[in-house]
Amino acid sequence: MLMNNRWIQMTAAISLLLCSLDFVNRYEVGGEDRQGRTLDTVESEQVFSPFADERVNKILAQFEKFDVPIEEKVANKPATKPKPNPRLSKEFQNKQKGNLSKLFIGDYSYRPLGVFDADAKFALLEQRHLKNRKTKRIKVIEGQKISDYQVTSIELNSINIAAGKRKITLRLFDIKQKANNK
Repeated sequence: MLMNNRWIQMTAAISLLLCSLDFVNRYEVGGEDRQGRTLDTVESEQVFSPFADERVNKILAQFEKFDVPIEEKVANKPATKPKPNPRLSKEFQNKQKGNLSKLFIGDYSYRPLGVFDADAKFALLEQRHLKNRKTKRIKVIEGQKISDYQVTSIELNSINIAAGKRKITLRLFDIKQKANNK
């Protein structure tokens, strides 16, 4: 539609002609122009700075203390033992019961992500390794075991788990109800 207009066709042709003339008059790839002048080439290792060399050296000297290799930094620090995670202890894990947002089993923590009711109810849990922080999502169904823990039921807002006599409920979220003020 626009190319049917004669004015647009003429403008495009003139623009193309001007661009090609400009390209021909620019410096060639060899580095010389039509008058025989040669362009100065820039060394790739040459650094351009708006500051004088002594000022640049002064600034760089301030950062030399950070250029210490990692091995030397580590060698200077005394070795500290990492604090043991209290949630990894058997005592802590054996005391877990009631409503929880996370369940700790062995080196892993389990957090509920969702409950689904496609053909059969299942829940999605985030399994996080407590030492290396790697996570993965696992699907659990009613009756499935996770170590010594068994999934007893899956509700709309929670996953019920039993370990021996202990009953644990992993809640997706807490529903807070407003008190009736009459």
